Amino acid sequence: MPAGIPKHTLTSRTTARGLQEEIALPRGRSFFISPHLAPAAGSRRQFLERLARLSLAVAVAPLLAGCESAPAPTAAPLKVARVGFLSRRPPDPPFPPNEAFRDQLRDLGWVEGRNLTIEWRYFGGPNNPARNLVSDLVNSKVDVMVSDEGAVRAIKEANLSIPAVFIAITDPVESGLVASMARPGGNLTGIFAFPPTIFRKILEAVREAFPQAKRVVMFHAANQAGVWEQEVAAAAPTLGFELQLIQILSAGDMTRTFEQLARNRPDMLIPAGAAGGYASQIIELATAHRIATAWHDEIWVRAGGLMSYGPDQIHIYRQAAVYADKILKGAKPADLAVETNRALYLTLNLKVAKAIGVTFAPAVLARADEVIQ
Repeated sequence: MPAGIPKHTLTSRTTARGLQEEIALPRGRSFFISPHLAPAAGSRRQFLERLARLSLAVAVAPLLAGCESAPAPTAAPLKVARVGFLSRRPPDPPFPPNEAFRDQLRDLGWVEGRNLTIEWRYFGGPNNPARNLVSDLVNSKVDVMVSDEGAVRAIKEANLSIPAVFIAITDPVESGLVASMARPGGNLTGIFAFPPTIFRKILEAVREAFPQAKRVVMFHAANQAGVWEQEVAAAAPTLGFELQLIQILSAGDMTRTFEQLARNRPDMLIPAGAAGGYASQIIELATAHRIATAWHDEIWVRAGGLMSYGPDQIHIYRQAAVYADKILKGAKPADLAVETNRALYLTLNLKVAKAIGVTFAPAVLARADEVIQ
């Protein structure tokens, strides 16, 4: 009998017709090998070894069948990530970069209603200060916050443990948001969207577009004059401009300011920091009073502004989503280098130019990245 085969599982007997083998199966069942299939006596050992292998297979089969019929384990509940997004732009009308942020997260596998919740908060004005909305998101237990510079400063000052991604309009090192661009440290990182000289570059584009222009007005929001004032105040006279800075505190301020500007129309209005919360109102009033506008965001040129020189906001907000994705997957903001955007695009709107009665210089039309007809 082959080694390893229990004695009670294999028996043999010889009949007048030749060799016949019987194998005992589980639960008293058995089968017989026909004598017509039995080998010659010289190969009896090989025959019995084959029978032993067959016996083992038959014995194991019920166990395998039992495994196949066992119910599959229940899947663990899907964890839902929570992203808090602080925006200056109100939800109506929709702000395309915010939608680009949502679309990029979806491309990275984060789908609202399945494994993602985005908590949108809109700040600006005395009724919606950023610091209150930051506290609200903390209470909502978000996993990461995303914001432009206005609200990220409130996050920084709150000294929270929740990681945050910023879209900065000033140098994040000089403004104290991060320790360095390569190694931010702390809980903040993100995208430095605008070069320090952005408004000088806009003034240069205005000079190229309108060689005869003299008077330029620049809006700024509360507590934001210091961000641009030194730069534009130094650049304006070297480019032949008379510069006037006007602070905008409310929608009422905006209406009264345009009434005054209509009586002494400037050659160019640069909304600057006031663009975030009042862009739609600025476009409406500037069109009504036939005032040219130069923006740092091409989105507002598509919405009715005259010209812009600045970064691709759609790309920047998509990059902010990439940073949020990395943090949701375990990366630490301190280890994610701040990305510096260096690409700037010149966009002109010929339809608006015709409506307000101005003409672009041929040279600037020739070098524009996009001309809206």
